[in-house]
Amino acid sequence: MIESGCILLADDEETYRESTADLIRVRGHRCDCAPDGAVAARMLREVDYDLLIADLQMPGNEHLDLLHSLANLADAPTVLIVTGYPSLDTAIESHQFDIVGYLVKPVDLDEFFDCVERGVCRTKRRRVLQGSHLRIQQLAKDLGQIERTSLEDGDAPVGAQVYLELTLANILGSLQDLRRMASIPDGASREEQAAAHVHPAGPHRPAELERAIRETIAVLERTKTAFKSKDLGELRHRLEAVLRCEDVLPRSGG
Repeated sequence: MIESGCILLADDEETYRESTADLIRVRGHRCDCAPDGAVAARMLREVDYDLLIADLQMPGNEHLDLLHSLANLADAPTVLIVTGYPSLDTAIESHQFDIVGYLVKPVDLDEFFDCVERGVCRTKRRRVLQGSHLRIQQLAKDLGQIERTSLEDGDAPVGAQVYLELTLANILGSLQDLRRMASIPDGASREEQAAAHVHPAGPHRPAELERAIRETIAVLERTKTAFKSKDLGELRHRLEAVLRCEDVLPRSGG
């Protein structure tokens, strides 16, 4: 099914803003509204939106100020531009941002909602991927400490085995999320998105994430004698399967 998103609609035309927000909500998304760029910038600092739908010519967005302010956010949303005053200059300049579409009012609703769904999906898949990367990075650091301890004492620290099993299971769960959304092509229709079979090892996985997975596997291999766990061995094999681009699902309940 299509992921519901958290959307901010910034437009100074009240009738358009409120009616469009209602249509977005009917589609199952949360949609907050801002009447100008200054209010939108404040709301963006307070809430992690999946998509910003922004008018170009409105107070607080002179020279695309609202879009430039996204650079100050730790996790900026994808942008959909909807304007009644298109120009070649703004069309070119806007593409320095992570935009999913540049639409001219009055918009075609099918095209509009296709951009909305793709924009929400793009932000969500990026966040899932980043979260998996951070968890694997932290796991790699912890594994280094466990490795040093096990080499010195011959056994892993008390509780380390349970920690590893839970953490690796969570990582595999994250990779399952990536399989579901990360490889949905930006040009796919809503029906294609809903039916997509996504793979965690698809083209959207960065080299840093792959390297972190390989480092995790290497440390698990070196320290396997310190752990008497069939589960850890199975989890390591599943991480290896991810790198081989095989279709891997987390175990039920794991």
